[in-house]
Order: sequence, then structure tokens, then C-alpha cells
Amino acid sequence: MDTTTQILNYLDKRYSSNNKGKKVNDKTLLLEEKVIDSVGMLELVAFVEDTFGIQVPDEDITPDHFGTVSRLANYVENQKG
Repeated sequence: MDTTTQILNYLDKRYSSNNKGKKVNDKTLLLEEKVIDSVGMLELVAFVEDTFGIQVPDEDITPDHFGTVSRLANYVENQKG
């Protein structure tokens, strides 16, 4: 399973009740569209670290890296080398 699909599946399982029937895709703005809140962001970081075996420094938790699933998947792939 590719990185994008794993992240989408996690968000769907964990936050589907928050989304009022709206399907999250790889371009959905996670914070702006209220898919996740600040606590959800911390949970997402923990998921990424546990699932993909990378460490996410605090300074990397930005919209550039975590704003959408697409950006996050690119970040993960770059960190995995």
C-alpha cells in the first residue's frame, strides 16, 4: 500500500465522523477544512512516526508538510530517503 493510501485510510477510520460525510482526498486542506484539529495533528504526527519509522521534528509540523495528504506523503517519502 502506498504512503498516500495509508494516510487516507488512517484519516478515514479515525476522523470520518468529524467530516459530516465529506470524503477526504489527497488535496483536502486538513486544518482549514476542519478534518483534524490541533490534537488531531499530534495524533497524525504519532501515526506517521509509528507507521513509517521516521522522526518528525517540531519545526517540520507546518502546513508545507502537513497541510494536505499529498504534501504529507511527499514529506514522508523524502524523510524515508
